[in-house]
Amino acid sequence: MEMPSKTRAYLAKGFKKLIFAVAMTFLFLLLGLFGNIGYSSDWSNKTVTSNKEYRNVELSITYNPILYPFYWITGNGHISLTVNPSRNAPQSSSEPHLFDPHLIEKGSQNVVVTPFRSFAEICEEIVIAMLIWGIYGNLFVLLTITIAIEILRLRVLYIILFSGIIGFFIAEIIGTIISLLIGIILATIYMLKLPKNNMFVRYWSSLWK
Repeated sequence: MEMPSKTRAYLAKGFKKLIFAVAMTFLFLLLGLFGNIGYSSDWSNKTVTSNKEYRNVELSITYNPILYPFYWITGNGHISLTVNPSRNAPQSSSEPHLFDPHLIEKGSQNVVVTPFRSFAEICEEIVIAMLIWGIYGNLFVLLTITIAIEILRLRVLYIILFSGIIGFFIAEIIGTIISLLIGIILATIYMLKLPKNNMFVRYWSSLWK
C-alpha cells in the first residue's frame, strides 16, 4: 500500500528538522572545545619539586552555560581545585588516573599525565579531561534543546543562544547574561515588530528552508 503524499511530505519535513537539530547540537559541541568560547581556564601557583614535577597547581575553569548546560545543571559550571599532576601510575586503584568530577568537593586530585611534557601540555591534557567527563549528558541536554526548538518552530531562539555564546567570549558569565538579554530583545523585535515583507526577515527565513 502506497503511503499518501501528505504523509510522505510530513515525514520528510520531520526528518529534515531532526537532521537540523542534530547538526546544531554537534555545532554547539564543537564550539565548546575552543578556549574562551566554550570555557575559560586559569592556572596559577604551581610548585616545582626536586625531580621537576609540578605540584599543587591551582586550577579555575568556567564553562559556557550555553554550550555546557549539563555541567551547570549538575552544579559544576565553575570549578576551582588544586591539581597534582603525577608522572607515575597511582599505587592504589582508588586513586583517579584522570580528572574525576565526583572528587571535586575534596578540593584536590592526583592526575596521571603523559610523562616528559611541558607544564603547558600538562595543563592542556587535564583541561581536555575536564571538558569530556560529562560529554554524554551534555549531548543529551543540547539535543533535547534543539529538538524542542524544532518542535515549537522557534528557530528565532538561536539568536538568543548565539548572543549568549558571543557574550561569554567577551566577558564570560557577565557577558553571557548581558548578551542573552540583548538576544531576547532582538528576537522579540524580529517576532513582533518587523513586517513579514521586510528584506531582513525574508533573508533570515530563507536561511532555514
